Amino acid sequence: MAYIRCDPPNTRDCAGNCYDPSTENPPENIDCNGICGGTWKLDCAGNCYDPSTQTPPVVKDCLGICGGTATIGCDGICNSAKYKDCNGVCGGGWVTDCAGVCYDPSTELPPNTPDCNGLCNGNSYLDCNGVCNGDSYLDCGGNCISPTCNNFRVRSNINNRNYGDRNKTRLQVKAYPKAIAKYTFRQSNKTKFI
Repeated sequence: MAYIRCDPPNTRDCAGNCYDPSTENPPENIDCNGICGGTWKLDCAGNCYDPSTQTPPVVKDCLGICGGTATIGCDGICNSAKYKDCNGVCGGGWVTDCAGVCYDPSTELPPNTPDCNGLCNGNSYLDCNGVCNGDSYLDCGGNCISPTCNNFRVRSNINNRNYGDRNKTRLQVKAYPKAIAKYTFRQSNKTKFI
């Protein structure tokens, strides 16, 4: 193959092609992966990637900021923070409940709600002290009572007695300062007030 002269101001690219750098770009370039004539490119942050198999690791947002988070809203305006709600309305206020049901919170309650443990339509509950599955309760005066608080004292008397042909255990619970409750526990584990 005959050698073709490439006299100045002409020069050769990485593939040996002769060109005039003052009037044209090199026919072949070394890409960011070091390959002559390669197709790898740099993203806006300088990361080298293969556009045939990858998306740019970092891109400019709609404000031109590399790696920025601004996006075009559903109204076509950059960074307007308007998006379609679950009802398909741009900038609408409909939301989804914990089960994914779309509803309008301005006119209705959520069809499904999570319990205090985060389980959708679960059975866990908050007691009057805000404790999930707690044992505090409201008395008849509207006071929140906790069986474990220091002001709630419990005394118990357990007596085993033979009532005819059945054995019963009587547990008397006294709660101070307010109530006295008596319970009868049968052998069948059923409890009733007496």
